[in-house]
Amino acid sequence: MHFSTAALFGRYQDPGMDAPLRAMAELLKKAGLSVLLDKDTAIHTGLSDYPSLEIDEMAGTVDLAIVMGGDGTVLGVGRKLSPYNIPILGINHGRLGFITDIPMENAKTAIEAVLDGKYSKEDRSLLSGEVIRDNAVLTKDLAINDVVLNRSGYGGMIEIEVNYNDSLMYNQRADGLIVATPTGSTAYSLSANGPVMHPGLDAFLLVPVAPQTLSARPIVVPDTGILTLTLQDISRGGYGANVHFDMQTWTNLHIGDKVVVKKAQHKMTFLHPIGYSFFGTLRQKMHWNVMPKT
Repeated sequence: MHFSTAALFGRYQDPGMDAPLRAMAELLKKAGLSVLLDKDTAIHTGLSDYPSLEIDEMAGTVDLAIVMGGDGTVLGVGRKLSPYNIPILGINHGRLGFITDIPMENAKTAIEAVLDGKYSKEDRSLLSGEVIRDNAVLTKDLAINDVVLNRSGYGGMIEIEVNYNDSLMYNQRADGLIVATPTGSTAYSLSANGPVMHPGLDAFLLVPVAPQTLSARPIVVPDTGILTLTLQDISRGGYGANVHFDMQTWTNLHIGDKVVVKKAQHKMTFLHPIGYSFFGTLRQKMHWNVMPKT
């Protein structure tokens, strides 16, 4: 893959983000690439040295997106870029950096290697979700990590009916239910005792949040089907329920509302330096199966 035009995205809420973005732009320009900035990034960092575009204007122009921030920044950018098949290279300017796997101090070396063709390419699935009330679609969105239906505010549990391809799976009383991609299996799902899934799997992961019964367990189903989550009840004293898409957008639900989740039409493409390993990331970021020293 040959790159001619790169778009830079930054977590512009961070003070001083303009400096690493400017350094990255200069590096790319010296390598012979045309450089532009995401419009929001340009506005909030005050960088006016390069042209800027809205994300939906990048199709057909940009062939590489470089995101400098944390995993949340990549989630937000990736959801919007996925329909345009623009690969993403993540530079970690956050804390954990599970998706943004290149440390800031290694950014120059990693970029030079990628531009030299030394990289691996990885496609990851997304979820497409709709909120339906009285047969009308209230909202729809994409999620890279998860779609979460949970109780809002203080109060008791909610009851959810879960169907897979119109076949009843179960009714569950819990604080919520997570529908995750393999990518999302290392996010909120993991904190609710869900399993780690390899990102190459084609599957949905359903994980209950604080279920009423101990028999409620996570389950993995093929992502070729359609999941329908129906809000059946809200415990007395509860204040309603919400549905979240990657915890970035949300909608208040009423009893009887349905959340329909299926595999998105598009995928998100990541580029990694040569030597990237999902299992190595687990060991490094999560100390996965690391034996204590004696």
